[in-house]
Amino acid sequence: MQKLPFKALGLAMIIGLTTTSCGHDPAESEEKEKTDSLVVAVDSSQVTEEDNSQDFTLPSPLQVATIFKKSGLKFVPGITNAPANAMKYNGSDFKRAVNLGIYSSDLAYTMLNKQFEESKNYLKACKDIGSQLGLNRAFETNNLAGRFDKNIGKEDSLLKIISDLQMQTDILLEENKQKHITAIAFAGAWIESIYIASKVYSTDKTKNISVSLMEQFTIADKITRALKACETKSPECKGLNADIQSIISLFKNCEAVKAVENSEDDADYSKVKISTGELDAITARVSEVRTKLIN
Repeated sequence: MQKLPFKALGLAMIIGLTTTSCGHDPAESEEKEKTDSLVVAVDSSQVTEEDNSQDFTLPSPLQVATIFKKSGLKFVPGITNAPANAMKYNGSDFKRAVNLGIYSSDLAYTMLNKQFEESKNYLKACKDIGSQLGLNRAFETNNLAGRFDKNIGKEDSLLKIISDLQMQTDILLEENKQKHITAIAFAGAWIESIYIASKVYSTDKTKNISVSLMEQFTIADKITRALKACETKSPECKGLNADIQSIISLFKNCEAVKAVENSEDDADYSKVKISTGELDAITARVSEVRTKLIN
């Protein structure tokens, strides 16, 4: 068996494309420890590939939330995918799965920015799409929606609820032999995370986001391999894979990135600065792909 090094930090790894980092406030560190303790429970899976079979774990909105919390990615209204769009994703399981990933990112982004009423709408959007994928039981177990509503404003409680949702979703995907859905959702969440971060970055172009970009594109290579393994069950993965590879290519062709990768010294991406023109080209392509996925 060939094992891909795809240790599921889930969406936590995906949402590293951020422009600021939080300070080291003691109270914040204590809260981060609470959050990290929840992540451990869902942070031990791998992606495997053997004769075109897949064994994926659905990326966790909880893990997205952890990175959002740590990064300080601020809230910009109007950049997420409208929850009402969930009603139109009924053409195929591929469309449902990729937008389940997109809405998972939106859920975390709104929740960690304390936009709690908005996050309720994204939880409902995830439920509406998930039910069409046979995941309705995951949302109904232990009255998840009711608990979410009851604990609005209590961040730690909401994180625990999302952790429970992750666990139930994993069980159902395994039972329904739908593990390929995970790779598709993962890819959708990756696109949405970079899209959100680029939009936030556009409000403050003084930040150097090269290091965070490097983290994302390391993950992207693994996503493309996971999607490749899913093409038999979901042929649409081939087109999505090509779109993601086009984004990767733009990043790897940045002059500063090429200089670091071609250097004989150990790669130090902390000093890499991508030009405004190169970054604009990457974000424009991300926007094109994301528009295709949500329409």
